[in-house]
Amino acid sequence: MIVVCLTHGGHRLFEHSAALDEDALTCLHAAESKVASQGKNEVEYWISRTQYNRHDTRAQVTERKAYLTFDKPFRDGGAVSYTQYVTGLEAALRFFAAAREQAQTGTTDFAKMIDFTSDLDAPYHLNVNTDLGFDQVFQWMKTVANSHRGKLYTNHVPFEQLFTEEVRRKNQE
Repeated sequence: MIVVCLTHGGHRLFEHSAALDEDALTCLHAAESKVASQGKNEVEYWISRTQYNRHDTRAQVTERKAYLTFDKPFRDGGAVSYTQYVTGLEAALRFFAAAREQAQTGTTDFAKMIDFTSDLDAPYHLNVNTDLGFDQVFQWMKTVANSHRGKLYTNHVPFEQLFTEEVRRKNQE
């Protein structure tokens, strides 16, 4: 998984990476008709991996924008009306929802293309680490926003699903 830069605007590096994936996909698709029959599976494999990486990168960029958007109302504090404050939180939630959807799309598309036994662990890790993680971040941010909208905000977000019992025990020692 890509680690997103913590500085404002750091997501631009990854937006560039997604553009490079687009360029690579153009080249790979052009190569499909030119490659020998014994190499077709290899080209299809790299197209699948590159498409997944593009989806994942876009999801990471969108999630970074969501964090920045979510942080803004808190940084602005009393400089904006309460209505603007809540509107800012709701805008961030739309970014988090979009990031979650992009991650799920990437995982789904990648899972459809897997035909190599060595790649069978990838959908598991994508579902557990990426999709579940994005979903739980969305749920968590939604509870924060709900507390400012006068809605129920005590729903449990099951972050423990992201870690095995062994990892939790080691952290408690």
